Amino acid sequence: MFQLRFLLFGFALIAAVTQTTGAQSLVDSLTAESTATPGQIRTLLESSALRDQAWGGWLAGRTKLPEMVPLLERVVTQRFEDKTDASNAALDTALDALIQTDARMSPEWLLTVFARRPAQALVLLSRLGPAANSVLLRIAEDGRSIAWFAASNLLIAQRAPGLGAMLLRDYELNVTIKVLDPGQRESSTYRVGDRLSRTDLEKPLSGFPPWPTYLMFGPDFAPGLSAGPAAVVLSAGPTPVYYRRDVFAFGDPPPPQAVQWVFGPTADDRLRYVAAAAPSWPRLPVVHQHSVVWSDSEAFDREVRRIMQATRELYKGVLKELEGFGYMSAEEVARFSETKLNVTFDDRRSVRTLSLKLPQ
Repeated sequence: MFQLRFLLFGFALIAAVTQTTGAQSLVDSLTAESTATPGQIRTLLESSALRDQAWGGWLAGRTKLPEMVPLLERVVTQRFEDKTDASNAALDTALDALIQTDARMSPEWLLTVFARRPAQALVLLSRLGPAANSVLLRIAEDGRSIAWFAASNLLIAQRAPGLGAMLLRDYELNVTIKVLDPGQRESSTYRVGDRLSRTDLEKPLSGFPPWPTYLMFGPDFAPGLSAGPAAVVLSAGPTPVYYRRDVFAFGDPPPPQAVQWVFGPTADDRLRYVAAAAPSWPRLPVVHQHSVVWSDSEAFDREVRRIMQATRELYKGVLKELEGFGYMSAEEVARFSETKLNVTFDDRRSVRTLSLKLPQ
């Protein structure tokens, strides 16, 4: 029995060495335009060497063989925690191959991928339809970047339940009423938009295959990047998001990080998406601004009541339309209908003998 086990171990060791040697000799002869048999690609992807896996991913992306998807998924999972350049190369070529193969991956697995490669994860999630909604909601709930816009666009297109509650979760019914003297003019303010931040760069490796990277962008964040045939629509919506696939060969400049980070979403951004989901109603403002010209207490109270009633009707109308389109449940509508109405007076009268207060 001992001799049999020893022989089996020896055969397994010889097979492993043979496989490694075969993969090693193969990658030494490869170029960016090389082709390979399914068996050779499988050998490279099953290898434990990072360069082999990177070449396996590159070749799998060129051949687009569905049977390689489980091996590509395994490479991504193996290299997820290792953030060295060589591991990143294997990770990115495997993810690129999944995209080129049009693989349908598990949404939960892609949520894990999103933490390291948000652009690639969102490209794959965008192909899953409603099956991705729960994961896209989690991305949007936690998102503070262009990924929020990409996920929210997809959720609007798919009329995803829960989207309305996500968009309105921090919304408050705040009303500011300016009280003016007859003939007094108002002053206005404006908001400065968010700006695009710089990104980090990664270094390509000698002896590895071309390095495919993905960049998310949009005209609202980087207008110059939205031009050209390389731009692909990732998700259309109030703020369209595109992606671009760039392949960096040996000696070329290092590839950029896979996402352009922006500040957002702002409260106004969320309300633009509410307006897109409930288009029959006027857009909810961040703060409901109204002006009342003072004449006497009775007329003032009457106008304040009208403003408060109109604000509640607008909000409830938006909620009901979100429910009608499937973005909110009846329970969510009932809960959000209880949102408190906060009224603030901006008293600009020249004579303030009578104090301002809400009508009883």
